[in-house]
Amino acid sequence: LETLQERRIALVQKVTGKGGQSKSYFQSIAESLGYEVEIDEFRPFICGISHCGDILNGGHDVRYNWRVRVIGPRLTYFRAGLSRCGERLMSIRAAEDLECVLNRLKPAHTNLIFAYEGD
Repeated sequence: LETLQERRIALVQKVTGKGGQSKSYFQSIAESLGYEVEIDEFRPFICGISHCGDILNGGHDVRYNWRVRVIGPRLTYFRAGLSRCGERLMSIRAAEDLECVLNRLKPAHTNLIFAYEGD
């Protein structure tokens, strides 16, 4: 179960969110949910456009893949007035809620890859 504070944050994000498809939009969603993320977009190596030393990511289908690197777990601290009696003083969560939200909001023709990195 999520804490009351986490559910309020998710509700506010859902009600006030305007939508988008940019990296900054998805990063702001992750930040509002309490995660630090980096987003990588892939593109194929194309002769005449790419340069020596660029990464060989694969064929043209790689354009439809993007990766969200989650830096560490989310920490939610108990806050007077925001949390309720009986909740833990701190909870540590994996990014299951982030995966659910981003998979629901991502463009339908893309593949979303999650990578987790600890501190």
